This record gives sequence, structure tokens and C-alpha cells, in this order.
Amino acid sequence: MLRIYYLLCIFALSSASGFQSKIENILKHSRTLREFSAENHFLHDRIQKSAKNSTFGYPSYTCPDNGRLLNETVFEQKIVVRPLFLLKLGIENETHFIITQEAVCNNQSLQLESTQESNLTISNSSSIQWLVLTIENGGLKQSQKLIQVEYNEQPFYLAGNTSEQVILIRSNPYNGTYFVLYNENLFNRIVDSLERNRSAIPELFRISVLKDYWYFAELGIREHESFLKFATNLINAEKDVSLHEWLLLLVSFTGFGYKNELAFHPKFLRANEIFESKINNRFTTTMFESQLADISQRTGDAWPWLCFRLDSHCRTRLKNGLQFWKLNPNSSLESITEKFGVNSGFSTECLIVAAGGKEGFDFILQKAEDGQVSFNALGCPTEPEMIKLFLSKIIDPNDKNFVSEEVKRSIWSYYTIFNNGIGTVKLVQDNSEAFEELLGREPILAQATIMLGLSNSKEQLKEIHEIAQMYYDLDDSYPTFIFSRVYESFYETIHEAEMRRGRKGILLWITRFLNGSLR
Repeated sequence: MLRIYYLLCIFALSSASGFQSKIENILKHSRTLREFSAENHFLHDRIQKSAKNSTFGYPSYTCPDNGRLLNETVFEQKIVVRPLFLLKLGIENETHFIITQEAVCNNQSLQLESTQESNLTISNSSSIQWLVLTIENGGLKQSQKLIQVEYNEQPFYLAGNTSEQVILIRSNPYNGTYFVLYNENLFNRIVDSLERNRSAIPELFRISVLKDYWYFAELGIREHESFLKFATNLINAEKDVSLHEWLLLLVSFTGFGYKNELAFHPKFLRANEIFESKINNRFTTTMFESQLADISQRTGDAWPWLCFRLDSHCRTRLKNGLQFWKLNPNSSLESITEKFGVNSGFSTECLIVAAGGKEGFDFILQKAEDGQVSFNALGCPTEPEMIKLFLSKIIDPNDKNFVSEEVKRSIWSYYTIFNNGIGTVKLVQDNSEAFEELLGREPILAQATIMLGLSNSKEQLKEIHEIAQMYYDLDDSYPTFIFSRVYESFYETIHEAEMRRGRKGILLWITRFLNGSLR
């Protein structure tokens, strides 16, 4: 996150001190402080692979030097920023739909016909076929046709009864670098058709619209409400539910959370828990595995399901990995990761501790003592009883396993990051004397400073501020000064975020969802 990056900069520019070195020690063990953003998730990887490896004769575009877009890649040692290619659909009159083509660079729409004036470079000009689905009144009758649109041509008109029909278009063969933007009238009618009969719109079209409108919200081409309309329909759907759609929703939702200072907000975290329960209720294990195999084939990922929340499916996979490793103790960590690893941002051994209970904790502890894995993995328990065990070993000066004070501090830092700071404040408050003896006053203040970056509400910040005040060191004002400045900065950031319309809209949607009033 930008806020975390700012925090790192503060300490990088600070004068050398014990406080700074301990902060850096906390940070270097974190795998989650790298920003999760649209650029990093698997959909973006698939887009880049399809753009680089495409054999469909698609043209190559390069934005002006000041262009900036989500799909920025390094190609031949140069930064190549590819614009979004948009096919825009509207209604010309009661008898024709109108289709126009645009490219988007730096959040500005550029007509392809005026590429010379806009400094947009185009090569290998070609054409593409688009699959058109016409949904007649009531959303029950379907007809399909292919249209071929040449690049740089004038608007294309498609005959049809625009007062009764809805049109959806996606590229054929399906490619993630091309996006379709419907005018508000058509988009609302698509949503209405979904509400009447989801099966009237095939899964690939639903996936296309969900993905496209997430990108449009990210770029500011459409408001978040358009994406959330589709999300609402998916959440409320009882029939013809697609795991791929849910995966897209969770990825997009997480991206919105980080971008809008909501990823660690209590309501946001609660919404993710409910998403998990809905997925578990709607997909049996057999259904989940079957649809996941289909997603794997589409995306090229062995395990495309994202495990940011470590849901039941991820836990099952990691427990299987634990049992396999116990039966094959000579297997390397690399081989276990290749066979049972998941997309999460944390190491496989850490997640085995998180999913495997005491069995997983004891097994990884033995591996750590044998030097096969890092002790930091032991900072990943999630079950209440395991957290108590972990905590007792951390604060016990005579613990036979965690002998080194440095190891204890490092594991505790990893625990703080792995749990996103949740519950960490209370643990320190309830065991203040033991933590002060273990870490010292100065490192606890450093921990509090790090935890500021894992807060997305003023209430969370105030909780951390209260505990930090207990450890202000009047003899050495430097750590206190750093905490105060970071606190002020993050408080201001959240205050500004609360004013943003997009964040307000997402938080209102989440609130309605949690209240059961989302329809």
C-alpha cells in the first residue's frame, strides 16, 4: 500500500538508531507489506500472457510517454504501457445499436481515428471478431452471431429492436485485453435480465461484464455502483452460480479494499467472512473442485483460488499438504510448495501452521529446529487455542524451544503482520509486563507504529494510540516523535479517504450487505 511505502520511507530517511534497526527487522520478515493491487493478481498475469503470446493477429498499442494504465509491463528493457481497447455499445435509435471503438490511456479516452494527434502508436493493424448475444424481451430467447470489426473504421451499426432486445458482446476467441462498455441504459437492462433469469446470459458473458466493470471502476470510467450491481446479483443468486464469478468478485473486492483504505476495516473483514460462508453453502466439495479445475484450465494456474482469507478450501488443501509431508518427511519445502502451495502472499510452511492446528505447529516447529524452514512460520496460528500456546511460548523466558530472544521478537513481528494487527493490541495490553520484559519499551512502540499501517478506521488508530502512550519514552523522544508523526499521517489519510465518494459507496454497500438489506 502507498501508506506502508510511506512508512518505510520515513524509517529509511531516519538517522541510524536501535529503534530504526528494530523497525527494519520487523519489516524485512513481512511478505504482505508489498502492495496488493490490480497489477499483481492472476487476472492481470493472464492478460499480460495473452497479450505477449497472442497468435490472433491483434494489433500492438503503445500509449504516449505520460500514459499510465493498469496493464503496464516491461518488454525488451522498456516500459510499454498498453491502453485499454474499448468497444462501446449504445442505442442509435429504435432500430439500430451503435458500436464505436476507443483506446484509453492515462484515464483519457482517445478515438482510434485520431491516433496521430494523440500520439498513440498502433502497429499490426488488423480486425477482430466479436461474439454477439441478443437477449430478447423477457431474457428467455437467444440468438448468436459473429461480427467482424475493422480497426480505425467508423462507427458500426447493428440492426435490432432496441426497445425489446439487450445485446452483449465479447471478443472471439475470448481475450482479456479487450473490454466492452455499455451505456447506462443497456447495462441496467443486462442487470434486469440477470435478475429475471441468470441462465439467459451464459457464464463467459457474465464473467466478461463483471471483469470489465471492475476495470472501468478502477479507471474512473464508471462509478463503483455499476460493478456492485453485478456483485449484488451474484451474491443473491441461488441458481446457476459460477465459482469463477465468485473468484472475480473476491479478487476485485480485495483490490477495492486496498485502494480505498478498507482492507483492514472491521466491516470489510466481516464481509469477507460471510462471502466465504456463502461460497461453502453453494458449492459442495465436488462442485468446487470441478469448477476450480475449469478455472485452472482457463487461467493456466494450478491453484487459482486466492487464499487471502484462508477459507475452508485453502485449509483443506494445506492440511493435505501437511499429511503428505508427514508421510514423506524427506520431501523438500520446494516440492511441498509446488504440490500444495496456494496464492496468498505467505509461505507454505506459515500457512500449514495456520491451517494445521497443533499438529501443524508441532511439525513445523520440528522442521524449524532442524533448520529446514524459518522459525517465523510459527507466527501464523489462527485458532484461539493455538494462539494461546504460541503466546505462552513467546513470553515464557524459560521456553525450551524458543531460546533466542531475537527469534522470539522475529516470530512475534511475523505474527503481527500475518494477522493484520487484529487482536494484537489486546494481546499486548493483557500481557504488558511480559511483553515489556521480552521486547523492551522501545520495540513495543515500534510494533505499535507498524500496526498503524494495518488500520483502516479511526477507531482502530485510536486503540493503537492508547497502547502507544503507555510506552512513550520521555528520555528518548525520537521513537515517540516518529510514532506521533506516522499516527498523524495515517489519521489524515483515513480522514481524507472517508470523504471519497468511491469509498463511501463501497462502505455503504458493505453495510447494507451486513444488515441483510442488499437487494
